[in-house]
Amino acid sequence: MIKYLGFIDDTGVLEKDPNQRFFGLGLLKFEETAPFYQEVTTLKDRVVSFLPNLKKPFEFKFNKINRSNYRFYYDLLEIYFSFPKNIACIFVVDKMNINFDYSKYFISSWEAYIGYSKLLIKNNLGADDEICIIADFHQKPKSSNKYYETEVKSCNSQIYNVCMIESHASLYVQMIDVLIGAVNFDCKNKFNKNIQTNKIKKGIVEYLKKKLGVTSLSQNITIHKPNYFSVWLFDPKKNASYQRS
Repeated sequence: MIKYLGFIDDTGVLEKDPNQRFFGLGLLKFEETAPFYQEVTTLKDRVVSFLPNLKKPFEFKFNKINRSNYRFYYDLLEIYFSFPKNIACIFVVDKMNINFDYSKYFISSWEAYIGYSKLLIKNNLGADDEICIIADFHQKPKSSNKYYETEVKSCNSQIYNVCMIESHASLYVQMIDVLIGAVNFDCKNKFNKNIQTNKIKKGIVEYLKKKLGVTSLSQNITIHKPNYFSVWLFDPKKNASYQRS
């Protein structure tokens, strides 16, 4: 039996939005967190010393990559891949898919977010694994009586606890933010040929592909070395039964 800590973050929205075609969820699984955390903390200290005029506490976030800080994201990926037991699982929904309509299965986007989180976790647990989930915080809508933590914990006996925290408080959540962001970026650039490509971010994405030994992140993939890394492009028609969680 392996007891994991699992960190969840998301990108995009589930509602229809012409500027946000894809919704993604990412799960980062750790058996041991301390060595990774020490190295990323040291990297973050370097960032802060290099950028002393930051108006807000620095966070590693894919959408914040720019000319001033991009080199540190290469270092972040190097650290990530230096720990071969790190596991990343990415779930992506293309909202332009003709069969995508979460309202068929969920009464609100909040409950859809909970449902897809359950789906991601349950499909990335071994038979004897146990996991504690720490997810990026989202405010529960007043119209719902369902708490993310309670709903996710109750869906599977292998999930022994769940907590939500602000992303600025967790370098682990920030790490999965960067990985999901890279997948989302690759999906957008593959399916929208008219999009103006951010060359700095593209460099980070290409570097990630090189580390994984793949030519695309915008497809179903399962990589076992140097780290386990999976991308699941969810097909609402083929996988309809999965949504009834």
